[in-house]
Amino acid sequence: MNTANYDWSVPYPDDLPVFASINGDRWLHRLQEEVLARSGSDEYRTTRVADRKNLHTAYGGSLHSALLVETPREGRVACHILGTGIYKEEDVTPWIASIRAAIDRISENETRSWQAIISQDPARIDSGLIVLDETTSIGEMVFDAASRPYFELVNGSNLNSVTHAATFPIHVRGSSTGYSYESCMHEARKSLKLLCSLISLVTRQTWLLRYGPDTHMLADGTAIDGLFPMPEYSIYYPEEAKGLSRNFPVAPLVITKEIADSWSAVMTDKILREALHTYHEALLLFGHGHESYGLVALVGVVEHLGKDGLEGKHKFGDALKVALGPELAEEYQKMAYGLRSTTAHGGPLHANEVAFGRSELFELLADHKAQQFGEVKPVLQVASVRLLRKRLSLE
Repeated sequence: MNTANYDWSVPYPDDLPVFASINGDRWLHRLQEEVLARSGSDEYRTTRVADRKNLHTAYGGSLHSALLVETPREGRVACHILGTGIYKEEDVTPWIASIRAAIDRISENETRSWQAIISQDPARIDSGLIVLDETTSIGEMVFDAASRPYFELVNGSNLNSVTHAATFPIHVRGSSTGYSYESCMHEARKSLKLLCSLISLVTRQTWLLRYGPDTHMLADGTAIDGLFPMPEYSIYYPEEAKGLSRNFPVAPLVITKEIADSWSAVMTDKILREALHTYHEALLLFGHGHESYGLVALVGVVEHLGKDGLEGKHKFGDALKVALGPELAEEYQKMAYGLRSTTAHGGPLHANEVAFGRSELFELLADHKAQQFGEVKPVLQVASVRLLRKRLSLE
């Protein structure tokens, strides 16, 4: 929509205490609520008309004007009310009142309770199933173990590769605060990502968000008591396979006091949070066969943790010495960082991605990048885990 189609423009008369990168989205959310309530409109649209300029219009009500909102990267948000035909006060007043009311309500928050389900990655179970030993909590989140395993089919890239997988999911209950339902759920997802990252670190297995977060409410807004119903089988699980007896190794997940207490460090330590996120991304990359970029992530974990509290120019090397000791660090520093740099800056792959992730070939004398990579990867995995555990006081 072209703003040139409008006949008149009226600027909002006061400086707005609204800044795009600080409280802009909060204010826009409240503005929409106020405009819809004051105009009787049933639809609200935001249209981009230029860089950092959006046109806000309400349809189906009494308003026959629009609001142009300019959101510079620095400085205050600015507004102009636009209209067609003859200028009318009733096309301006509702916008002015809505803008002011949105400013008055800009700090309002709501808290939403939610539930979610997490589990081991069913396609990447390397050393048996992990079962939560008892109802417990980390931070404000409460965990409940599923009463039975959940069975599903996992498809591989090969047409013939279908695996019957089992996991013991964990119900997670919590609450998040934000300026809207969507912002509350966004905060919930961020907490769950960090939670899965932490549990992945502790168990050395990849954990994923499998369902939710969801407020688990009826259509009228009434909260449903109890946990989400957790089926025993996925909807695609074959009938003939149900009920078959299966034996699989099971290990308990014990949330110790040290693990629970480490959550406060996760919440307050930005560098730790970022490194934990990157560690989890490395696991996901490795799990999907993106080995070289997984190594880039692991080097990033070590280097990022080395930025804080370690003196010296070579932060990666310093951190590696803390994790591995001077001899191993010296042996692997250049090799690991060299692999990381060539992939990150130029894109070459070093593992068996060029052969779809596997190779039956073994040559004793040839200098294969994949074999060198195979030496470096486990060393960097150990280093990143040790540094993260050290930062979390889980040594």
